[in-house]
Amino acid sequence: PEARRARATRARATGQARGGGGGGAAMARRVVAFGDSLTQEANCAGGWVQRLAERFTRRADVLNRGFSGYNTRWALELLQNDRLGLAAGPAPDLVTVLIGSNDAASSKQAVPVEEYERNLTQIVNYFQDVLKCKRVVVLAPPPVDEQQYLDLFLKPRAESRGEDVASIVLDRKVEFVEKYAAASERVASATGAAFLSLFAIFQRKSEEAGKPVSHFLCDGLHFNTDGNQVVYEEICATIDKAFDGEVTVAPCKFSGKFSNSGSSCPKLPPLGPFWDQIDPEATPGSYLSAHFDKVAASDGPAAKKAKIDE
Repeated sequence: PEARRARATRARATGQARGGGGGGAAMARRVVAFGDSLTQEANCAGGWVQRLAERFTRRADVLNRGFSGYNTRWALELLQNDRLGLAAGPAPDLVTVLIGSNDAASSKQAVPVEEYERNLTQIVNYFQDVLKCKRVVVLAPPPVDEQQYLDLFLKPRAESRGEDVASIVLDRKVEFVEKYAAASERVASATGAAFLSLFAIFQRKSEEAGKPVSHFLCDGLHFNTDGNQVVYEEICATIDKAFDGEVTVAPCKFSGKFSNSGSSCPKLPPLGPFWDQIDPEATPGSYLSAHFDKVAASDGPAAKKAKIDE
């Protein structure tokens, strides 16, 4: 009898883990941050992806899929061949796409703006149609600070190679990036994705602060602490507005934390009930069943089509 009860308990646990009966789906939900180094490097302490992971603790696994130096041509190939294994898991509840800074360069990473627009459209379509994600946010690449990029990015690398810094050719310019930012907005509009223009936002923030864009960058290209803070705040505001609060996490009013039992989110319930929601008098092996039954019952129709932030 004890062996049979043990086998039954294991069977219930296995069923829940696979999303089967006895309590509904228990597979962790996913948020995907896709892009280039502006995403890859944002896993640092205080980085905007790291902050999203904190915000969605216990509610979704935030996957950083940023690839430093990549343009849309190379990034698209990653998705088309499922090199990232994203197709094997559940549909993401949210995807951010921030790519274009390298496409806009005049180096070997360059991609013509017309091709960039086509590639970005296919990237967004992949997340929408193949992975069935209903909440996609397209972010326009931010402006570069040309002088800071020259001084802190290009010159040190040229010097390390023993090259004459006087012969350096600036391969990134604000006027180049602006064209790709406009193209990303067209893609968002055509695909129904939400849109966030980091290009416009950083220019506005710079003007408001009375400081150059370099105030938000560490090397003229990548975000510093202040830049990451701006991106995080703007992404959260866009998510809240574009998706009618469906994936907005309200922090605990007592602790201000996003991850304890005082927090809430309409479409992203916690993975496993919070401890104070477990009935200690329940039958062993069914302590968590009520939570997973409720989650399964509340998973209603697909999320609404995203609005466009104009």
